[in-house]
Amino acid sequence: MKINVLIIILASVMAAADPRPPAEPTDPVVDFSAPSSTASQFLVFSASLISATGQRMSGSLLFKFDSIGIDVGKNGSVEKRKIEILRIKRIDFIEWKGKSLGNNGFVFYPSRTRFTLQDGESHVCDHDIGVLNRMLFKDSGGTRAVYTYFYDYRKQGVWENSGRPEIDYPENNPLEDTIVTIIFDRNAG
Repeated sequence: MKINVLIIILASVMAAADPRPPAEPTDPVVDFSAPSSTASQFLVFSASLISATGQRMSGSLLFKFDSIGIDVGKNGSVEKRKIEILRIKRIDFIEWKGKSLGNNGFVFYPSRTRFTLQDGESHVCDHDIGVLNRMLFKDSGGTRAVYTYFYDYRKQGVWENSGRPEIDYPENNPLEDTIVTIIFDRNAG
């Protein structure tokens, strides 16, 4: 019995004296080019995007949701609606409102957005829809973020990016890379 106890104590002391370091954790890797990775994390919707300069990009939008909640005016009141992305034909960002960042800097978020559905029905939402401000877009060039909002600064009474003095000018004139239209392509595979 003394030998068994001695072996147990000796094994415990040896194990405590020489602990093995844990394996180094690896950095997480998200490979958007792998279909299984994309399919498991995002819903993929074929779409064309149009920027403020009219540049058209075709590819896919990657969302973690299948519908968008909006408020629409109806008979003098506001009604909340949830629209499935599969029902949407196009989204047009019509107007932006600036929020001060201090030091004459402003961020302009979409404040008026039109949703046209596959059946021709149309809804206008008069507030920012946060889930559409920054989106992931995948095309032959890879996956990148695209934006429906933009920044500008007032300097000596004019907007720095446009050179225009009108205080409300950016509300209808987004910067060139700003996405102003999304057209969903139901025929793409």
